[in-house]
Parts: sequence; C-alpha cells; structure tokens
Amino acid sequence: MGQGGCRKNPDEKLKASGHAFTVGRLTEVVTRSENPAAQERAKSALAQLNNGIVDTTPILIGAGLGADGSGEIHLGVTCFDEDEDLRGLRIKERHADPNGGTQVIDELYPVFASYYTSPPYVAPAYSVRIRTADQRKDESAWKDYMISVLDELIRWSVQKERTNIEDAVSKAPPKPTMPPVWISIPEPNQVRVSISAYDRAGHESESIDVEVASYSMRRLREAARKQGR
Repeated sequence: MGQGGCRKNPDEKLKASGHAFTVGRLTEVVTRSENPAAQERAKSALAQLNNGIVDTTPILIGAGLGADGSGEIHLGVTCFDEDEDLRGLRIKERHADPNGGTQVIDELYPVFASYYTSPPYVAPAYSVRIRTADQRKDESAWKDYMISVLDELIRWSVQKERTNIEDAVSKAPPKPTMPPVWISIPEPNQVRVSISAYDRAGHESESIDVEVASYSMRRLREAARKQGR
C-alpha cells in the first residue's frame, strides 16, 4: 500500500519552523516598535531572509539597558544573523573628559560562544555590571571561559549521537558561567555607549546606540549604586 503524501525530513521541518519564527519576530519589530531605526533594521533583515542568498553580516536590531524589580541589571539585544554563527558583542564607549577630550573604551565580549550554532533571530538579555570607576573586561577570566566553552562543545560533539538537528538541540551542552560584562549608563553629552554584533568569521554589524527608557533610568541608577557597594 502506498503512503499518502511525502514525509518531511526532520531537519527541513525544523528549518521551516525556524524561518516562520524569525519572520514573525522581525514582523513584530516592524509593526510594533516605537523606534523607527529599529523598524528599518528589521525590514533589512526581512529583505535578507527573502532574497534567496545566505547573507553573512549580522544585523543588530536593538539594544537596551535596564534593571528589574530585584535590582538585576540587564542588557537586552535583538539580533539577526542568517548564517547562524554569532560570536559576541562589541561594547564601545566614549566618555567626555573635563578637558574637552574623549576617552574611548572598546571591548569584545564573546557572549554567544556557547552556541553550537546561533538561531537566525536571537533576543537574549544578559546580566551586566555597571562601570562606576575604571572597571574593565577581565581578559583572563574571559579566556578561561572560552576554554571551558570549547571543552564542553568538544565533549558534546564527541559523545552525542547526532541523528538529526532536533536531537542535537535537545542535547546541547551546559553553558559555563559567564564572566562579568561591563557597561556604562549612557548620559547625554557625557557618555555615549554603542554596541555591534560580530560572528565567528569576523563579520560585524553596524554599531547602534544603547537605549535606556526614560521611565527606567531612576531604577537603573539605583541598581548601579547598589552594585558598586
């Protein structure tokens, strides 16, 4: 007896589901975001998704800093990367000094390193630390973190029985504890904070300014004071 219809490959089903999810999330940004620049970046991402070419350069759609009710400070980002190889975020800050000069802080944080592959659309929120003095990225701690991530990915790759993508996702390796991500609170005419996303191949998105909603600034500053104690 012949089968009625053609059974889809599990990989194809997962890919179709991921495509639909990405289109849905990007469309939400286009239709609901109050930020015109974010809307345009989401439109660009949708155009890439539908042009029949796997584009390699990430698009960072939005980045926001805020604090929740418990005082935890989060950096939320929304990013599109069609070839699914995100590696991290570049945080670049420009601080005006009293003499009219500018101090620049430029740090790379490989926050996506523990992803075996990154989905085309990601919108994570990372717990961060606010610079209140001269804090900088701990290069040694991040080097150790990268070694731990690599060790877990190798162990997982060797031990797993990879029958299909769904199985691989369900058995993703545990994520080592991430070292602190340092960032300053943007201040008009004093501190400009921008972020870009980069991938494993070295492609980097355009840089965008970090946003802080006016209604959340008081809570954010209070949380930063408590962090610095």
